[in-house]
Amino acid sequence: MTTVLRVNAFLTMVFAMLLLACVVVMVRQARLDIEREVSASMGLVAALTEGCHMVPRQYCPSADEITKKLQHYRHFKIISEPSNLNMSEDIIPRSSGSVPLWFYDAVWGRPAGRLIEHIPVKGERLLLVADPTDELLEVWESVVQIFLLIVACALVANVAVLVGGRISLRPIRRFLCALDQIERGNYQERLPSYSISEAHRLACHFNEMAAALEKQQYENRLLNRQLLCLQEQERRELARELHDDLGQHLSAIKAVAGTISLSVESSEAVRVNARKIISISSNVLLSFRNIVHRLRPTELDRTDFYHASRQLCKTWSDSVNIPCHYSCADSPPTLNSNQSIHLYRIVQEALNNVLKHANASHVEVCIDTSRDGDNLYLSILDNGVGMDDDACAIGMGIRFMNERAAAIGAEIKFTANDGAGTKICVELATSVNAGVPDYERGGV
Repeated sequence: MTTVLRVNAFLTMVFAMLLLACVVVMVRQARLDIEREVSASMGLVAALTEGCHMVPRQYCPSADEITKKLQHYRHFKIISEPSNLNMSEDIIPRSSGSVPLWFYDAVWGRPAGRLIEHIPVKGERLLLVADPTDELLEVWESVVQIFLLIVACALVANVAVLVGGRISLRPIRRFLCALDQIERGNYQERLPSYSISEAHRLACHFNEMAAALEKQQYENRLLNRQLLCLQEQERRELARELHDDLGQHLSAIKAVAGTISLSVESSEAVRVNARKIISISSNVLLSFRNIVHRLRPTELDRTDFYHASRQLCKTWSDSVNIPCHYSCADSPPTLNSNQSIHLYRIVQEALNNVLKHANASHVEVCIDTSRDGDNLYLSILDNGVGMDDDACAIGMGIRFMNERAAAIGAEIKFTANDGAGTKICVELATSVNAGVPDYERGGV
């Protein structure tokens, strides 16, 4: 339950208790007031009626005349007492059409024999019965008015709390949305300025925190980018040194062994050993070339990323015997060497993960571009066993690809369902200032 609904429920309970207290107090007070007024009226009528005995009989009014003259007065009822009179049902009024029976019983009840007077008049007997109908009607009308007033006040208060609460909690909802963005890693999220001083201070502190996190994230990415660049540079230099130095020596050993094996002066044992040296040297050279290729793909030095990735997919498919379909859009954007090597490494790592973990029988590598040509889309899809969310979060290969994508300002997403394959999507914005924080563009 939200805070506003809790406040509304609390207010409703308070007004309900207030209404109940008012009704209880009014009922108690009305019972006392009605009994006093009715008792006084009945006492007065009884005294006047009994005074008729003090005058001569011929001047004393009859019972019918007394009944007709007093029948329109309030608080009592005068009737002739019949022989078959039922004191609890026929005489004592319980309710009028405007007063509910439960309210009549709560205020007045059924006081049989308590407010009834028997008055003899000229040989007849009149029955003087308390009739609080008018007073009960007045009290009931007051209760209804108070009920409507309290209900109206409760409605107004709840509406005011609802509207005011939504307006007051609007900054909090905005804070929660901003915190959700921060949790997702979107440190560029900022809060607007608010007229409420407390909300304004919170917004300022939040913006400072987000700016600090964004700066720290940018510095981490910059450091990671520099480390990756140094790593690729070291790999390139190491591959060159190995190719120019160790590779030449291995080739020389193989050539000398070949010369020895062809020499007529060599014995048969020497020629056999020479052929063994040639075989070993060939295997070492093959392994050496594979190591050099892993350190620095030579295709990237001769061609661009698109041809190199196509050749990578073909070589991988031939070596592991898994079909790999490669497709590339026409006229893709030109990439610099840094973007090319990182995208190449992402494809390389994705194919290695397919071989190690996916148990797939088919792989698709697709390169596409946006209509304006500013965005490059790279996707690697397999039909393997997939992976769960924990593997997406803690896998070293996943972290490796995330770091590569962050180093070139690309966004990478992993869509993996257990048993339904895995899809890796990389989006690279080639436009100027894409992925650059606000403070790098001159603003905070």
